[in-house]
Amino acid sequence: MSPKCAKCLGSTNVKDKDSVLRCSRCDTVVHVKCISTNDSLLDALKNCSGLKWFCDGCVKLPFNLDSLSKLVDASRQDILDKIESNKNEMITRLEKLDEVNTQV
Repeated sequence: MSPKCAKCLGSTNVKDKDSVLRCSRCDTVVHVKCISTNDSLLDALKNCSGLKWFCDGCVKLPFNLDSLSKLVDASRQDILDKIESNKNEMITRLEKLDEVNTQV
């Protein structure tokens, strides 16, 4: 079975003779005509082995990962701050307990 175009959502099956692009990351297939471009892009991608095309979802992925990474880092720092605060509180309480034990 032929893959379906991600833009026209399979209203037209992708055929071998169609001008199509395949995402270099996720293998999503789209008709060149469905993404408002022309065959020159397709020709450039065919002729330049190092040139890659990425679908809209994959283009946004690095931003999403960067944003997620920042959130994880912020949460990690909050956790480390709480650990440090709890550690200091435990040290203070242990010192007070030592004082009480010394008096007894």
